[in-house]
Amino acid sequence: GSKDSVFSVLSSDGLEPQHGCHIDPRPTISEAWFLAMISLLSVYKQAHAPIVNKSKELIYETLALCVHILLIKRLDKEESITNREDVMGMSLDGPQSLAMIDFIQMALGTGPDALISIFERYKSQAIFDSPNFGQTINFNPGMIGGGIITAALFRGCSGALPPWVIESLPTLFAALFTCCGDTGTFCSVIGTGADLRLKDADFARVRAGKKIAGYYFDKMGEEGVSDFLTKVRAICSKNDNSKWRDFKVLLKAVCGGKKKASTFNLKPQPTNWECIRV
Repeated sequence: GSKDSVFSVLSSDGLEPQHGCHIDPRPTISEAWFLAMISLLSVYKQAHAPIVNKSKELIYETLALCVHILLIKRLDKEESITNREDVMGMSLDGPQSLAMIDFIQMALGTGPDALISIFERYKSQAIFDSPNFGQTINFNPGMIGGGIITAALFRGCSGALPPWVIESLPTLFAALFTCCGDTGTFCSVIGTGADLRLKDADFARVRAGKKIAGYYFDKMGEEGVSDFLTKVRAICSKNDNSKWRDFKVLLKAVCGGKKKASTFNLKPQPTNWECIRV
């Protein structure tokens, strides 16, 4: 169907076209698709109605697509895994990323099923490893799924996404916190995302044995991750809304700080979809 056609196009790791060549349709298609999914979620939210299974499946498949889009982007300091050019997949430097982040936030608002769905969709595609798997996490699909989403978002903050996306982090991680339900679960999901690595084989743009979250988390080590989680717990213990701004500052520092000499553009405006009749 049309959904399969859209997913096939958007999940493609084909190179971004060179300047002056053809126009890549993927950014426009992806923005339109994410906005359609946002509209679908908004209908259920405004009606205070439970999401029917077919709609929920479509929403969670789109959430998994967002993870894939982030994982096929190589970070600046990562080693290439192919002999091909490294600018793989569609460009994320545009309003398509605005729509994607807004969609992820709303999808997380559907509750813990969103996290479990990611585990179910990725468990057969890649073999993940984490120091925490020997604990209760091994029996919690939602924790692993949450870790996969979190690792993809960490990767986005480390350079896969434009720097202006950082401004969306407070509301995005506040939504993840609500999805997790409590501070303990949220910190466990954050810890899983910081530790999660591929076990035996390359997947997307990530090498076997490397962390999904990317270069900056790979070089942190156990002590660095422990210190990061201590700060996350301290931030979550605050009772005011400023804690998510503090979380943004912490995550920005962990993910390499301000990206200098960035080739990304300034934050764009959403596309105007109104057509002028002639």
